Amino acid sequence: MKFSVVVPVYKVEEYINECVDSILNQSFDDFEVILVDDGSPDNCGKICDEYAKKDERVRVIHKENGGLVSARQAGIKIARGEYIVNIDSDDYIDKDMLKNSDEIINSYSPDAIYFSMMNFKGQKRWTFDECIKEGFYDEKDIKEKIYPYALLSADMQNLNYLVTVKVVKREILEPIQLSVSCAISYAEDVACSVPMIASIKSLYVSIKPMYNYRHRTTSMSNKLNIKWLDSVNECICGLDKVCSDRNGFAEQIDRYTIFITFVILNIAVRAKRHDAIPEIAKKVCEYNFIDRFKRAKFTKITIKTKISYILMKRGNFKLTYNFLKMCNFIKTSK
Repeated sequence: MKFSVVVPVYKVEEYINECVDSILNQSFDDFEVILVDDGSPDNCGKICDEYAKKDERVRVIHKENGGLVSARQAGIKIARGEYIVNIDSDDYIDKDMLKNSDEIINSYSPDAIYFSMMNFKGQKRWTFDECIKEGFYDEKDIKEKIYPYALLSADMQNLNYLVTVKVVKREILEPIQLSVSCAISYAEDVACSVPMIASIKSLYVSIKPMYNYRHRTTSMSNKLNIKWLDSVNECICGLDKVCSDRNGFAEQIDRYTIFITFVILNIAVRAKRHDAIPEIAKKVCEYNFIDRFKRAKFTKITIKTKISYILMKRGNFKLTYNFLKMCNFIKTSK
């Protein structure tokens, strides 16, 4: 079997049909679909079972809720495909994605394939500028041209924001995926994808937007949870262990730490959670993020981001919050 498509499922009753149908209607048929019902309290489990009854390519796992990491781990443990494809259950893929993947594999036999993604929210659709070119990358090319963007480059380019659907050889992805801590509930993709980049010896990048990524106003990215900082710390500590000795990765980990803390502060502003700032500051100090902030260097950031980073490096999170609040007010008043 060529592909195992793993889909973690949790509270996506509104979107799951579009996701699964986009997989089953592929123009290529040598694949299996593993739907992992992560203890979803809605009708998702029943919907998954209905698909399994109608199509023998579908297998279903029902488990207690354990989060995205544990769901993906459950799926990959029973996967039989040569390559693993991870898809989120509120997104969907182009009908030719697996066919294109098979053609690339037959021509280049890469360890992994990256496809560009189409972002969408309602009727609005957009892609990001590409920081890497389409084509095949050998081990030398990966180190020179992919490593600088693996997590966060000095000019704020991030490979995971530009390309997605990492079609990866199971023999490479499985040990990496299974080593990720289930305690990570934020930045899960980073915890797996960056070590994966550091492990592969060949890669094919396609700028065709084969993956459709849904931006939801009700998604986790719009609700503040202070425990995300625990996950960020767990993630970066894991990256330190497996990636920091690679060329440029240590600097990227420092940049990512201040960037993702900045993102969390922005979410706090949108959620009007001024009360959360003392706890955020406490955790930042507890995990010694300030030292990472001070080491982080950028060559291209906006004035808003630059001022925020200066304040964060000084540990003044209350002032950072108020500054971001003012920026948001000005933006919405225009």
